[in-house]
Amino acid sequence: MLQKGFTLIELMIVVAIIGILSMFALPAYQDYTKRTYVAEGIALATAAKMSTTEQFSTQGSWPKTNLEAGLPAAGNITGQAVFGIGLNEGQYAKADGTPGGTDGDGTSMPEKATNIVIVYNSKVVNGATTSTTALAAANAQQAVGVNTVSIAPVFKASGAGSVQWECLIKGASIEAKWLPANCRNRVS
Repeated sequence: MLQKGFTLIELMIVVAIIGILSMFALPAYQDYTKRTYVAEGIALATAAKMSTTEQFSTQGSWPKTNLEAGLPAAGNITGQAVFGIGLNEGQYAKADGTPGGTDGDGTSMPEKATNIVIVYNSKVVNGATTSTTALAAANAQQAVGVNTVSIAPVFKASGAGSVQWECLIKGASIEAKWLPANCRNRVS
């Protein structure tokens, strides 16, 4: 009598192959989801960029807080992976994304500009501190935390034209491969 079906060895080989494939697929999928979450924060920062740029264009000064820019409190600008977005007084970025100093033509930059700090929750950084302390640090002009990305305006010696923004600093726990392509090689 002829039996139909798979032998135990054949089934074990199939399970082993699926295990090996999943060993490669799972980390790639996790990186994909983290990139999506980081991109969400960059997208949520668009309103802060527009509001900050508008104030700079009309009044000639950078807002130092969310309230000055007409934005909700940092803890109220949230997303699936974003704990909050706050403004603080920081430094300009150069066109290459590096912090202040002098522009490419040697022109000295002003010391202060508005930086937008995006604070991510534990969906991006495992064990991330997502508390009002993290947002207070973003608003109190303190150093960027391990679960944050800071965006700064690019300095233009002429002061004319549109305001461009660059990713300036990423937190220690944010991996460069999670950042959008235009930010990866530009942050410290």
